[in-house]
Amino acid sequence: MLQNSEKTLLFIIKYLPLLFILLLSLLVTTVIELSNKNLIKENIKETSDLYMKFHNEDIKEEVEKVYKYIENEQKNSINELKKYIKQRVYEAHSIATRIYEDNKDTKSKKEILELIKTALGSIIYNKGRGYFFIDSVEGIGLLQPLNRQLENKSKLEFKDAKGYQFVKTIVQTIKDKSERYDTYYWYKGGDKLNSYKKMSFYKYFEPLNFAIGTGDYIDDFLHEMKERILKNIREIKLKQNGYIFLLNHNGKVLAHIREETIGKNFIDVEDRNKFKFVKEMITKAKSEEGSGFISYYYSLTNKNPYKKTTFIKNFDEWKWIIGTGYHDKDLNLIIKKETEKLENRYQEDYELVLLISFIATLLLLSLSIFISKILERKFVSYRNRIKMEEMEFKNLFETSDVGLAISDDMGKLIRVNKKFINMLGYDNSSDLINKHWNELSHNNFIKEENDIFNDLKEKKIEKCSIEKVYRKENGSVFDGYFTANSFYINGKIKYILSSLIDISDVKAKDNLLFQQSKMAAMGEMLANIAHQWRQPLSTISTASSGMKIQKEFGSLSDEDLISSLDIITSSSKYLSHTIDDFTEFFNPNNKEKIFINTDEVIDQSLKLVSAQFKNKEIIVIRDIDDINLEILKNELIQVLMNILNNARDALKNKEDEKFIFIKVKKEKYDLVIEIKDNAGGIPKDIIDRIFEPYFTTKHKSQGTGIGLYMVEEIIKKHMNGKIKVENEKFLYKEKEYTGAKFKIYIPINI
Repeated sequence: MLQNSEKTLLFIIKYLPLLFILLLSLLVTTVIELSNKNLIKENIKETSDLYMKFHNEDIKEEVEKVYKYIENEQKNSINELKKYIKQRVYEAHSIATRIYEDNKDTKSKKEILELIKTALGSIIYNKGRGYFFIDSVEGIGLLQPLNRQLENKSKLEFKDAKGYQFVKTIVQTIKDKSERYDTYYWYKGGDKLNSYKKMSFYKYFEPLNFAIGTGDYIDDFLHEMKERILKNIREIKLKQNGYIFLLNHNGKVLAHIREETIGKNFIDVEDRNKFKFVKEMITKAKSEEGSGFISYYYSLTNKNPYKKTTFIKNFDEWKWIIGTGYHDKDLNLIIKKETEKLENRYQEDYELVLLISFIATLLLLSLSIFISKILERKFVSYRNRIKMEEMEFKNLFETSDVGLAISDDMGKLIRVNKKFINMLGYDNSSDLINKHWNELSHNNFIKEENDIFNDLKEKKIEKCSIEKVYRKENGSVFDGYFTANSFYINGKIKYILSSLIDISDVKAKDNLLFQQSKMAAMGEMLANIAHQWRQPLSTISTASSGMKIQKEFGSLSDEDLISSLDIITSSSKYLSHTIDDFTEFFNPNNKEKIFINTDEVIDQSLKLVSAQFKNKEIIVIRDIDDINLEILKNELIQVLMNILNNARDALKNKEDEKFIFIKVKKEKYDLVIEIKDNAGGIPKDIIDRIFEPYFTTKHKSQGTGIGLYMVEEIIKKHMNGKIKVENEKFLYKEKEYTGAKFKIYIPINI
């Protein structure tokens, strides 16, 4: 099958370039033709866009003019009503004044009143709903043309539909000898269920001490105003036979150039594409923008209508939709002429391109034949090299001393080597193929492994390493060190390459080293206890012996007895505190992280070694910042004691002053502990090896060589930190010293 694939590939190398060039030539020709067509489309689109932009702006401007006209009329409507009724009352007042002046010398006031009532009562306007009324200062109706039953009767307690006593306002106007506007809610005709807002105007008539008034229902006045506005809009003529139309929110036509459409409802009318354009106009009018363009195909007279573009705007106060539009008939003619001109020009260019393409194809075919022969030779050479490398990879994979496996993107094993099979106790690879990672892990590690696998799949990490317990086929377990690397194809995980090493022996060795370190620390502690107890035990012995001698000679007084007992008690307490300090350090239960203070930890560490430091006259210089952090307290004390004991051993043979400097500070996100001495430093040829296990410069009876190794292990593995060592020259009290400096970095958020 592989040979057939190679033959196919060679065939492709020989003939594919030829086919490619022919197709390329055809493609170039086609692309040019399509490009010309696209250029024509772009020119047409530019022409169309320019045409539409001009006309869109034009129709929008016309709609805005009408909108402003309606808006101004609506805003001035109440003022117009006020002006109108005031004018009518002034006219009535003028008539009454003339009648009074003409008859004041010949007739009584009562007779003059009757003449005025006759004159004003006969005046009915506004299609029968407008009239004048006269009320006296007592609230008696003197003239009520449309309801004579109210004449000569008191209306003082009359209330409108909302409880407002408007007649009292008329009376107050008479008393004030003034004029005023008033609004109240009253009924129309025989309808006693629905009330309507009415605007009135009253004016005082001084000669006869009464008020003349008139009024009109606001909705009736607005209705007449709307009719007048609609009449004016119907008469608007735009250029190119354009016109303004108006609809209400129910789809009813209010104004249109074709009068037969007025009053009809077009809400469900569809264009030739079944588009309900009137319904869309209403929707757009009710939207937050309240205006917009709509295109549709509809005509009242043409069965094959052109596309029409309309701009509409909502006048929300009256629920009116104002609109106008234009047809694209002229645009189609312009586009047709432009298309013909461009097609002729591009045809000439196309013929020239065909000739050039033909010549270029011949040249490229010749070049392709030459290059394909070279590629064929290169391919054969490359194929042979790949086969060799493939064989080498298979040998390396199968014979590796490390367990190797390849998984698919779901974590299922698809290939494993012999070492991997043997390590897990299986007989052959088929027993492992299609097993998932976590099927080989101990139950305690399945969740952690699933999390790692998900992180690999989601590209949060590209590789990982983990120590965990593996389960063999027979149920036994072993400690393994597992690594995994993602292999991507086209940005997605294709394979996961993993390796497995049995580290059971290494783990056992690490545990042994840790125990040896603990034992070494216990040895140091016992020496420290011996030094710490020497003085208080001597004090107790001296006090008890003194009491015994004084008792034998009969000279032991109560004061001497109490003094000696106090000395013994004080020394015993010191011994007890010493035991408590060492017991806390060796307590196996103190393995949890706790919040500690750096000053307290340094103080406790120095207490545990203070006796030997004092005995060897070592002075400790402290520069401790007060820092709180969560950490494994005893392990930090073990680290500090190891470094301090090494400094003590380095200083023990020094004749002059012996110093150990301890500095604790915070640098960004790390706690930094710096310990240095003035013992002369570590020899350059061994300074790089002091953290190796079992490396020591002491006699084998004095050192195990694991102290500093365990210091580095604890800091790195248990505290996620690091430790450095270097020799340093420094000044202290104007004197130069040289010594080893250990610098520990511990993340504060570990």
